[in-house]
Amino acid sequence: MKDPTMHSTCRTLVITVSLMSLPILVTAGCVPSRSYDGAMYGMAASYYQPDDQEFDSLFKGDSELLTDDDIKRILGFNLQLQSQNRIAALRLGYTNFWSEAQAEIEHDGVDSFLNTLEDSSAVTHAARLPRLLVPEKKTVPYLREAAARYQADLLLVYDPTVNSFTKDRAFGTDKARAICTVDALLLDVRTGIVPYTISRTEEVLTLQTSDDFNLYETQAKAVSEAEARALKAIAKDMAIFLDGTSHRAGYTSSPGVRRYETSGGR
Repeated sequence: MKDPTMHSTCRTLVITVSLMSLPILVTAGCVPSRSYDGAMYGMAASYYQPDDQEFDSLFKGDSELLTDDDIKRILGFNLQLQSQNRIAALRLGYTNFWSEAQAEIEHDGVDSFLNTLEDSSAVTHAARLPRLLVPEKKTVPYLREAAARYQADLLLVYDPTVNSFTKDRAFGTDKARAICTVDALLLDVRTGIVPYTISRTEEVLTLQTSDDFNLYETQAKAVSEAEARALKAIAKDMAIFLDGTSHRAGYTSSPGVRRYETSGGR
């Protein structure tokens, strides 16, 4: 025969446990559902940024050159070019002339380059930056200082890259081929902003003549001719750009850096 006291105690225990678990069930049913948004697709919630949030540099070492505030101010600056400009031109790198003929091609090419720039209505004078003013460190601050001492409104910096090839022929005339790419930019001396960049590539195929001392001289002449052609093409496009700015009263570049690039001429 079962003890009625034990049965009553067990029943009371079951009821007590059931009542204790009820708040837990009720509480669990009231928890709001979670929204995972991009997290369910592998996107961490920490990557989300509001559209109106101010962004700072992720690379703290950058502040050693420009602060975040400086960069924001530069990107929001509207550059207004002068209607009349003096241009100083600077070639990066060095040229070793193989012969007098090559030197003449090089010098004539630079003169033609500068004369084409002066054809622009926005250019009053274009000349090489005097060698004595060329800084040892060719960084923007030093280049700006040199151009300012020369009283140039714009500094034109260009850098030629050349690949040349020769072909010796057992029968027939030997050949030399040169491919020259010239990268150039205009630097506004007043602000340090670069409103214009351009890159042009030209190719020259030259046959060796009786006047050439050897095939290396033919090759050197082809290199100088290819560079001269690339500079001529750059000067024409740059003059068009400057004419366009002078013909539009109150011209300002779009916020940030305006870039104009072209290539061709192979």
